[in-house]
Amino acid sequence: MTGCAGDPDPTGLYVSRNNVNTIDTVRILKGGRYINQLYRKQDKSLVYTNTGRWSVKAGAITFDKFFAEEDEAHGYEFTRFDDVLIMTRLPLETRKGRLIIHHKAMYDNIYLERIAP
Repeated sequence: MTGCAGDPDPTGLYVSRNNVNTIDTVRILKGGRYINQLYRKQDKSLVYTNTGRWSVKAGAITFDKFFAEEDEAHGYEFTRFDDVLIMTRLPLETRKGRLIIHHKAMYDNIYLERIAP
C-alpha cells in the first residue's frame, strides 16, 4: 500500500533503537497489514501484540489502531488495552542506507529501524 511515486516501500521487519525498557518490533506486510509486538527488555518476554492496517503517503506511514507505547517499564500484570490504540502517523526516513520510522517525533534517537525486507 504505497502512496505517491516517491514514497518508499516500507514492508519488512523493524526493531526499536535506543529504548531503555522495551524492545518494540513492527512487521509491515504487503497488502496493508502490520503486526506490532512489544517485549520486556529485562527478560525478553512478550508483553503485547496488536495488528492493524497501514498506508504510506507523503513520506510518512499511518498505522490504524497502533500501540504508541512510551518505553514504559511494563509489569507482569500488563494486559491488552485496546482502548489505547490510536491512529498514528510517523515520518519515514532513510538513514545510513536503512529505512527508519521515527517512533517519537520529539526525539531523533528513538526510532524503528528496518532490519529485514
